[in-house]
Amino acid sequence: MEKALSASVYPIQVALSESIETGHEFVPSELLAVVRADTTTRPALFDLDRSNAQYQAIQRDFAFLAVHPVTQQEPTPEQQERLTGLMRWLRRELAEWGPEADKDCRTLAAIFAITAFCSRYAQFWRDLTDTTAANPAIVAHLSKQIAHLQATLSTSGLSRTPLSDTEVLNRFLEADRGKNWAAILSEWPQFGDFLAPNVYLSQSAVYLSRFAWNDLSAAIEEVRQTVPVMLIFSSLSVIECLSLAKRSANPYIQFGSVLRLLRQQRKRNESISKAEEDLLTELLQAIAEETGQWEQWMDALNRDPVRHPQLQRSLGRTLVHAPESALKQYVDAISLSTTGISRVEVAECLRAFRADASLDRRKRLWTLAHDRWLEWRFGEKEPNESLRIIGLSDLDFAVIGYAVECMNAVELSARCSALANELFVINENWHTSAVAFIEASNRILSIFQPYAYASKIDGEDWLRPDGKYMLPFNPQTQRYAAMFFQIRYMIPGLNAQRSSGEQTEAH
Repeated sequence: MEKALSASVYPIQVALSESIETGHEFVPSELLAVVRADTTTRPALFDLDRSNAQYQAIQRDFAFLAVHPVTQQEPTPEQQERLTGLMRWLRRELAEWGPEADKDCRTLAAIFAITAFCSRYAQFWRDLTDTTAANPAIVAHLSKQIAHLQATLSTSGLSRTPLSDTEVLNRFLEADRGKNWAAILSEWPQFGDFLAPNVYLSQSAVYLSRFAWNDLSAAIEEVRQTVPVMLIFSSLSVIECLSLAKRSANPYIQFGSVLRLLRQQRKRNESISKAEEDLLTELLQAIAEETGQWEQWMDALNRDPVRHPQLQRSLGRTLVHAPESALKQYVDAISLSTTGISRVEVAECLRAFRADASLDRRKRLWTLAHDRWLEWRFGEKEPNESLRIIGLSDLDFAVIGYAVECMNAVELSARCSALANELFVINENWHTSAVAFIEASNRILSIFQPYAYASKIDGEDWLRPDGKYMLPFNPQTQRYAAMFFQIRYMIPGLNAQRSSGEQTEAH
């Protein structure tokens, strides 16, 4: 019976360690034959069939690598020696490669096919980098290729919807040329998530990120299209992408790093790390200094904060020191709704802002949010907006912040009294229908909520809990008022058995 191998040690790690010493090399003849039979002189960006053919050639010699993660059994001595010989061949080729002897990059393509294959089964590049020096010829060659990288996109001839595919692609290309980040973010999921770089491009990016970070940064700085930027970024970690963006003046790299972050978090459904949050904050702080850029980013990323919960803490930290104009652009970008669909995400952002901002700074932002909220009045001027129940607002946290930090107790009490009086004399106005009356009453009660809640806050969070409603009268004792204003319809769930989370309070 074969002896079990420790789960922390992989055959590739053993081979890399042993290959430092001179010895027998294993030349991947079948792989080289596949690569040299390729008539294309330049690797195509999306040619995954070619990558698969290369993998199959390697797989035939090293199939045991796919079995090891499952069985945790050591390879046979012959298999391990063959793998060690391959690593010796790889080390020598990486050290000796030059464009004169490999004009069509056939050997380099074979090298990268092997590194990609090995990366499936271990932290290959980390271990290789620790014991291998950079080859200046490879660095120069790959840097030049990436700097001149361009993507020519077209619809597939096999598509069942060629007309709509063409429309999507044309919209994206137009947005890309115009740096319309909102449109790019909107269109990308329809085709961008289905693009993947071939092995040659992905391993080129990884090689430079490991051996020549500054060269990679300088090369990608020359790329002026979203697709090639994202193809390179898809081969790097989010931390690496944000690090490149932080030091870049290229808007495609800057926004591409955020797009890369959002796509990964959505696919994996995981939270942003502290290191990623810090880098994202630094990037947003740089963007905030450019008024036009910041406004475009807010239009793309802050129109519907509920779609981008990963950005909220970094966004809040950015607002602490951002220019005054950036505060207003942040507030104005948010699409307000009477259901408060983004109120939790906005609150997350503003909690981070409140934690570090000065009182004067907080008051400035609360005032901007409160002014916009008052002017909006729960969609009063929006013909398609209907308010059949007491509404919520995406700016609830900021409005309550205004009531707590910008108003004194006398002003707050006066505001609540004024709104209560406005409600009680509502019957003196003509309403075209019962529905219009309900909406007018709900609008006043919706505006009343944050002020009344703020007047009773005692160590509670500024975001009013769902299901908690404040009324200017007690519906249990003032039954006529409750019936007149049809409270049972205005408060969701009041008709049904009320849960412990749903409560009304008389102000």
